[in-house]
Order: sequence, then C-alpha cells, then structure tokens
Amino acid sequence: MTSFAQVDQLTMREYELLVKAAELRDVDTDYRLHEQAFLNFVVQGRKKSGRPVYRRFKQFFNYAQEVKEVIEKRKKEKKTDSRFSRLSKHLKEKRGDG
Repeated sequence: MTSFAQVDQLTMREYELLVKAAELRDVDTDYRLHEQAFLNFVVQGRKKSGRPVYRRFKQFFNYAQEVKEVIEKRKKEKKTDSRFSRLSKHLKEKRGDG
C-alpha cells in the first residue's frame, strides 16, 4: 500500500488479511531475534552441571505456537467483535490509545 486511495479501496476482508500478514511478519521477526539470542546463549549459557539450559531451540522459542496464537486470536476476535469494533481497536492500538 502506497497511498490513501489504495487503502480506501480495500474491502474489510482484504484489510483483515493485511493485518494478519503484518502480525505474522512480526512473529517471523521475533523468531529471528530469538534465534539469534539462542545462538548467543548456546555459546555461553550453561547449567552448574555444564549442560545448556535449553537443549533445543524449540524449547526457547516455539514458532508453531506463536503462529497458532496469531491465527487463533484473529478467529476469536472474528467471533466476538463486529468488523468496525475490530477496526477501531486496531487503529487505537497503532496510535497508542488503547
């Protein structure tokens, strides 16, 4: 999206898909950050016994669970909120009002 005219032409369904895509992109960013932190940790982090605290990356960051939470959150919102209340809620979150 590069202009307000393009945004104005979106249907609610298209808007919801763009929001979901943005949230999933954020999960991917978090994944990469956690992965880097994990690699840093693997090099340094050890228990008293000398073993790593997290033996596998999935114990440190569960990517599948994070994606599932985003999808389930959207499904739950869809069942409980009207379209316009979700839009209003999203805009408030982006502005920092709510």
